[in-house]
Amino acid sequence: MTMLHHTDTDDASYLELAEFLSTYGEADHIARNLEELFTRVVFNIATANRDDHLRNHGFIRSPSGWRLAPAFDMNPSFRKAEHVLSLDLYNRQPDFQVAIATAEYYRMNRARAGIIVREVCEVVKEWKVLARRLGLSGQECSEAEHLFCCRR
Repeated sequence: MTMLHHTDTDDASYLELAEFLSTYGEADHIARNLEELFTRVVFNIATANRDDHLRNHGFIRSPSGWRLAPAFDMNPSFRKAEHVLSLDLYNRQPDFQVAIATAEYYRMNRARAGIIVREVCEVVKEWKVLARRLGLSGQECSEAEHLFCCRR
């Protein structure tokens, strides 16, 4: 938040995070970090992680610049319909097409963005198998099923 000059209550966008990485990121890792950030956007859409405020996005400083910290605090939101961060400059609705339309901010074309959406969905649509294996009941899975955009 500090590097973006924001506070907890400010409106912010994933595009600002991408701009930060483009400007201050480790030169040798900018493309990889931007793709990872885009993948996290898609994952957050797919898994109903709407509580994606700036405090849930970290960076690690190295001698050559900043890079994304490992992802953390990524959980489905049962009560939030919109993302805290805008996917583009204005839109907080979970929408893969809006994310794909922002591909250039992540230094990729729309075709690559679409591939990432498909790859994330292929993984996420298996959520129930993993949830059951980890001990969630059928009822708990049924209660959460509407949260996941990618279905089997």
